[in-house]
Amino acid sequence: MQPERSYWTDRTVGVVGGTGFLGRHLVQQLHALGANVRVLGLPPRQGGTPALPQGVAFVPGDVRERALVARAVADCSAIFNVAGPVGASGPSIEEIHDAAIRHVVDAAWLHHGLRRDGVSRHEYH
Repeated sequence: MQPERSYWTDRTVGVVGGTGFLGRHLVQQLHALGANVRVLGLPPRQGGTPALPQGVAFVPGDVRERALVARAVADCSAIFNVAGPVGASGPSIEEIHDAAIRHVVDAAWLHHGLRRDGVSRHEYH
């Protein structure tokens, strides 16, 4: 089954955890389908920005920062959460998952509550 290109073309899509293994592949596919992709992810350890397709917006940061997550997913009509822990030390997968889910859903509901453009539904993936 192939994704419907017309559905994704020019749609603003947020990918939380878009610099990780799974996220990079998702970002590439969404970008290839014509989506306007915005990635929230950890910056590379050596500094700079991650290797993302040209035109993909990058918001560096941690999913445990509520305001940052809200900014990263603002105005997105679809949000993918693929955030996970990095390395053997640091926060647990439960802590990352819990923070990401809480902050992404909070931001999506806030955005939905403030919309006045007649949009009748939002899709959360």
